[in-house]
Amino acid sequence: MAETGKGPGPCFELAPGVPLEGDISSLAPIEALSILYLHVNSIIGISGDVSYSEFLRRQSLETSDQERPNARRDAALVRNFFSRQIPGISLKDYLLRLHRYCPMSTGVYLATSWFITRMALVEKIVPVTAYNAHRLVLGGLRVATKLLEDLHHSHELFSKVGGVAEAQLTRFEIDFCYLMDFDLKVNYEILSQEITMFQERLDDALSSRQMVVQAP
Repeated sequence: MAETGKGPGPCFELAPGVPLEGDISSLAPIEALSILYLHVNSIIGISGDVSYSEFLRRQSLETSDQERPNARRDAALVRNFFSRQIPGISLKDYLLRLHRYCPMSTGVYLATSWFITRMALVEKIVPVTAYNAHRLVLGGLRVATKLLEDLHHSHELFSKVGGVAEAQLTRFEIDFCYLMDFDLKVNYEILSQEITMFQERLDDALSSRQMVVQAP
């Protein structure tokens, strides 16, 4: 993972084998950004290619007696994050754009990674797909910034860089908080877990790559 002042802006790449060991203090923001990207991208792979129409179809098949508390409310909130078409900019380039024009801290990137991981894999509230990942990340970053930072970028700038209207960004913030049931507590242990999970996935990827190379 590296940051460079050349070209259009910072870039990052995944570097298997770098021992992070959950050390938040030594983790640069661009490295935390790569963790956020890896986790969200891997969740997209798990969720599959769920479009807006497919999400609506699945919701219509659910019966009331099978629903958990707040399921109908959450389904309505999740719909707000879906784009009808996959955005023209990749998730990686979108994150780099946000980092370039609205740089945020290591803690903000790790907290957003945790929030989305929890919603998608722990609570199973939202399927993270190419149709909604950009908006979920944008809403999560805005919430995490306000939660963890004393100073943050203006609403106008953040919405402009994120490619949405100010009112839409406000909606994403509010909806994100409701999907989290306003349980937005983060601490050193939670953020360290994101780093540890990242390292484990990199080690697994490197191990799988080596097995392929060694295969006859």
